[in-house]
Amino acid sequence: MESNFKITKQSDILLIALSGKLLADDKVNEIAVKVLNELSTKNRHVIFDLSLLEYINSSGINMFMKVLTKARINTGEVVFFGVKGNVEKLFKIAKLNEIYTIYNSEIEAINHFK
Repeated sequence: MESNFKITKQSDILLIALSGKLLADDKVNEIAVKVLNELSTKNRHVIFDLSLLEYINSSGINMFMKVLTKARINTGEVVFFGVKGNVEKLFKIAKLNEIYTIYNSEIEAINHFK
């Protein structure tokens, strides 16, 4: 299954919904370019919805780190919700759950920025 993504905006928050398997470098780069361009405007915060993401490799993790760096340069932050299954296992193994704030729901993630 190919990966897909959707970006929506809510005030200064970008909500990025990822689905499928995030493996191909070209798709990861496409997502990174779009998100980093959005962060260059008035958007400072990012919420990643991983509830439909089945798998991610090191390219995807690297993209998350790039987005976090850019958001923090703009005095923003990155949070996640819907981390489960194989993605949750990877987050724990790579200790990403110690770097990122992870919520159970979209409402909790949005409230993080209020």
